[in-house]
Amino acid sequence: PAVKARVLSQLRLIPAIGSRLQVFDLARFYRTLGMLVKGGIPIVAAIEMVSGILPLSLRGPLQAAVRDLREGKPVSQAMESHGLTTPVAHRMLRVGERTGQMGEMMERIAVFYDEDIARALDWVTKLIEPALMAAIGLIIGTIVLLIHWMGDAHIKLLLPRRRRGQRNSTSPDIVAAVRQLVLIVNDDLIAGMLNRNKLTTGNGNRWTRE
Repeated sequence: PAVKARVLSQLRLIPAIGSRLQVFDLARFYRTLGMLVKGGIPIVAAIEMVSGILPLSLRGPLQAAVRDLREGKPVSQAMESHGLTTPVAHRMLRVGERTGQMGEMMERIAVFYDEDIARALDWVTKLIEPALMAAIGLIIGTIVLLIHWMGDAHIKLLLPRRRRGQRNSTSPDIVAAVRQLVLIVNDDLIAGMLNRNKLTTGNGNRWTRE
């Protein structure tokens, strides 16, 4: 939890990310506050009950807003004065004050914030996806180039030289297997492995590298 709090506090310092995190915090705050207000709890008491939902960076402004409410200022004005709302949410709070449906409007503010967060996440996903695909393509291309480079770096393993008049009758299966092995392992290792397993050439010769 302590590490998470430190990471979030650092992320809040980044304007683009910090503003979205604040919207996320306010969405939870207004949703819970709206439920309490709809249940008949006075607005000041309800705010004090849900103040723990907000991060430490917003609790100071919230306490200042509560002082304004105690002095008789409207909820919309108190919240706007201390940066606890957005222009759209501020208008919705004013509608709630005029209609007497403050709890319902606070829940609508939470829904509006949720939709705003969803749009932001969708935008980030569309932005990152092409870059991520390009990075994956670069990694795969690098791996392919490394495989080809390693294959070319091996000295081709040749069959033993035929003596004059000697017929080379090495099994085609062994030849095919060796040609595959030279692409991935060292030639000396292949020759040693074949000789240890007594897999000689068709003429009975030992395998050598040439």
